[in-house]
Amino acid sequence: MIGVFQFFKNLSSPNTVLPIINLSFIRIQQKEDFHHGNKRIQKDMSKLMEKKIDIMFEIQNLHNKKYILLETYRKSSIPVRTPVWFVIFDGTIHVVTREDTGKIKRLRNNKSVKIALCTFNGKSVGEWISGIARFVTDEESKRIIELRKQKYGFMEIIARFVSRKKGKLVVFSIEIK
Repeated sequence: MIGVFQFFKNLSSPNTVLPIINLSFIRIQQKEDFHHGNKRIQKDMSKLMEKKIDIMFEIQNLHNKKYILLETYRKSSIPVRTPVWFVIFDGTIHVVTREDTGKIKRLRNNKSVKIALCTFNGKSVGEWISGIARFVTDEESKRIIELRKQKYGFMEIIARFVSRKKGKLVVFSIEIK
């Protein structure tokens, strides 16, 4: 029996002839085992998710999260997903954005939204929850903008500077259905 080093050394030789071994039955068995195991995992996860869905989206659990994926709808009912920053104020999720952004235009036509926890790139990592968007009054807006500054720090200053040409800041809340 040759060692691993000797085997790879022999592979580089142009006259090397390797034996052909049929391992397809092993791969099929592994796929079937994985498939059955995967079904079991999916079944267990769906049961767990049914029980935990309410816990996952409790507002107090969102304080340490940075991004939610906001799904708004065009006039043609086509959904558009956007990762956004958010803050929690008075037990409600609030989003600060600019008035000339697509999400605000879509919200003026259709207040129905869906949200899910997500990564920076907008990859959903949680269950989708339906809600209704409501624009916030000026008094509340000032407090929420301050909370966003506290939560996101220097990155909030940069985001505000970069987006300054898209109009004034607008705040909307998302009420979970």
